[in-house]
Amino acid sequence: MTSMQAEAPQEVTYWSAGVECAADLYLQNNRGPHPSLVIGHGWNQTKEGLRNEGRALRDAGYNVMIIDYRGFGKSDGDVRGQIFPRCQVEDLRNAITYFGRRNEVDTNRLGIYGVSFAGGLALQVAAFDLRVKICIAQSPIVNGRRWMKELRNSREYHDLLHDLQRNFEDSYGRTSSQWKRVKSNGPETVPVPQSVRDNFPPFDPKNPNSCAYPLETQDTYDPQISFESVLHVLDFNPSDVIDMIAPRPLLIIGNGGGPYDFMHPPEPIQDAYAKAGEPKELIFLPYDAFGLYQEPGRRACVSAAIAFYDKYLKG
Repeated sequence: MTSMQAEAPQEVTYWSAGVECAADLYLQNNRGPHPSLVIGHGWNQTKEGLRNEGRALRDAGYNVMIIDYRGFGKSDGDVRGQIFPRCQVEDLRNAITYFGRRNEVDTNRLGIYGVSFAGGLALQVAAFDLRVKICIAQSPIVNGRRWMKELRNSREYHDLLHDLQRNFEDSYGRTSSQWKRVKSNGPETVPVPQSVRDNFPPFDPKNPNSCAYPLETQDTYDPQISFESVLHVLDFNPSDVIDMIAPRPLLIIGNGGGPYDFMHPPEPIQDAYAKAGEPKELIFLPYDAFGLYQEPGRRACVSAAIAFYDKYLKG
């Protein structure tokens, strides 16, 4: 490991909708300006889970900013664990504003990278924010309603909708903080069957899997979220705006190996990709849902991302 690889990121804060949000910066040694990337984490993960990706992209010649959304990790927020996609899109766009005002950053060569649920967030950001010159979405969730529906059978989905309706009515006159908190990977949010848990890769401290083992790899990880999050996820549909990214380049990286990836299913990704304009690329790597979060899958994924960024931001 080189001294550059071993360096800890620079911790900074920035403002989003009046909330002070935390971020890690992985910067080049000379001030630049350099091509730069803003990265968001998935579901209820934190920036700590993307340290390896941040270092690898920095070592490839990019400045990198990885954020904690409001209410997550080290970011402020009166209500913790609110996965409100449109607010998180706003957090990413405000991160671009902050990052773009730093001398190290070349705003004409600025890209975004989203992982898992944040892959969908990255698509939405790129669609509406013209400062984004290139977008990479890794294992993206491209349609919140379809995602929540396909994670459960028809009766479970019906029960979920009725539970959300009751909780919404009961919230009348109350604040968001009074919604119940639920497990982020439980039956009311993203159910993870025992058969999938049984196939988790064993924990390896020398090759940690931040997605499968967030408690072991992320000091600020909270396993609970607000149930209200599901209400906001249901009306989040990046595939409706993915066509707005063109003519800026788009790369989608999916999981195409091992057991079927029910958390990031390929069919919605393919449907969304068909709606996107050129230039675009779609890559399915031979790893399952958790394979891109540790070696060798992580290296394969980041290498594909670097090659795409190099083509359009350094070419």
